[in-house]
Amino acid sequence: TGQKLTFPVMKAAADPELILTEEGNGAVIRTNLCTGSGDYAGCVFGIDTINGANIEDYVTTKAGSIEVVANDQGNMTTGATILLKDDSGKVVATYVFIYFGDVNGDGAVDGTDAVAVELHDAWIETIDEDTAAYYAADVNGDGAVDGTDAVAIEAHDAWLLELSSQAEMA
Repeated sequence: TGQKLTFPVMKAAADPELILTEEGNGAVIRTNLCTGSGDYAGCVFGIDTINGANIEDYVTTKAGSIEVVANDQGNMTTGATILLKDDSGKVVATYVFIYFGDVNGDGAVDGTDAVAVELHDAWIETIDEDTAAYYAADVNGDGAVDGTDAVAIEAHDAWLLELSSQAEMA
């Protein structure tokens, strides 16, 4: 009697969640896009990686860790992935990165991207909906990938028009 017993409180490990850093103001994480292919938990956009921004500076997690992996062409642009890992290092979610205008993921917004959009618009070679390439192609943000997007990309490539910044498009 009269003794006080204390027990250590076991805290449950928090579930990892991808969040924006303070520097990530203007970037966007969307869990309702890019989920139709590649088993992605969503997509991230609004980061100007072609002009030197690092994805790692814009996203983080409070539990676990993140790892950013270049796309299949070795570029940190459309198609790069962000792996969300738990405390043990196990990947619990994968997000795909979108760079508006860089449809093919080669690290440039140029005529080859415009051609891909033109071919899609003409039903010659379609860009699958709900993919990073599809969203990257919609540079005017109207929800359709069509000739107006191709014209904007071509004008950007010819230095006649500057596309809105990645953050503004986001």
